[in-house]
Amino acid sequence: MKQVESSLEIFVKRYNINSKGSFALVLFVTRNASWRVLPLSAVDFLTPHGSQVAGLGKTAVQAILSDHGINRILAEEGGRTSQGSVFKMKAYLCLLNQFAQESVLDFRSLVTYSPTPAEKNKKIMPPSS
Repeated sequence: MKQVESSLEIFVKRYNINSKGSFALVLFVTRNASWRVLPLSAVDFLTPHGSQVAGLGKTAVQAILSDHGINRILAEEGGRTSQGSVFKMKAYLCLLNQFAQESVLDFRSLVTYSPTPAEKNKKIMPPSS
């Protein structure tokens, strides 16, 4: 798991997964990737025009949070309108495919991953703003 955590920490820093929208994106992609056949393809996660992540939005993100007993609103747009969401989604899918190829992909661990040591084993939520 250390290898996965290290790779996730690098990903979080490299792609600035530090806002409500980017967190919503990663949470949503993680959930949807867990239902798909590997390897993952970005085409399966895009709207027909390829300019947005299909299905990403407040309702979808809140449903995932609700499944984990979290009822506060994460983000009104859920990352859907962010210009960088497609780029971050593609990079995250590459990381998930790498984990799968190395036989270390565990979606349950990804959902509970926290980049800060004090928050280990808690579901991460960015601070309210």
